[in-house]
Amino acid sequence: SNDQFVQTCPPDQGCDATDYVPACQAAKENQNTIGCDYYAVAPDAIPEGQDGCFAAYVANTWGVPITITGDYNGQTINMANSARITSGKGASLTYAPLPNGQLPANQVAIVFLSQSSTPDIACPPGVTPGGAVDGAAHGTIIGKAFHLTTSAPIAAYDIYPYGGSYSYAASATLLLPSTAWGTNYIATAPYEKDQAVPNAQPSLEIVA
Repeated sequence: SNDQFVQTCPPDQGCDATDYVPACQAAKENQNTIGCDYYAVAPDAIPEGQDGCFAAYVANTWGVPITITGDYNGQTINMANSARITSGKGASLTYAPLPNGQLPANQVAIVFLSQSSTPDIACPPGVTPGGAVDGAAHGTIIGKAFHLTTSAPIAAYDIYPYGGSYSYAASATLLLPSTAWGTNYIATAPYEKDQAVPNAQPSLEIVA
């Protein structure tokens, strides 16, 4: 209350309402968009063309290097093959593996989650996505989600398709950590089906 410095929180811990606790526990108790446990599903926006590169961005704002793990349908995602840090821009963009298998502080990793064997828009050369599958659940159906966990709290987003798309069919989503989920939601579809884009459709996905 007097704007006086009291104590520095250790790098592997965070603050809850009363004390220092393990970082992921603090994120769980604070229940916001920062967390350690996420799920992602590609959108069912283009039913007949949903086989391109699906990816997630992981932003490490914690201040220390972190470890990223993932799985899909019971299979572990090999981060050495699917997670990359970019540098440069445009045609000169390059993709490097995570140094020592960790995402450094204040860096963003792209985790390439999926693409089919014959994608419309492929993931970058040298990258092996976590699953050689269509990442979407089509129609009214129960499907599978990609699961990402981190050793400290991060912010996460997903993008479909990675690498470009017609603007009316692209998707980008801020992911909420599972520790922030509740039981009461209001959801809206982003647009109506339009005759000008006959192969695109509104979609709604519930991860639970």
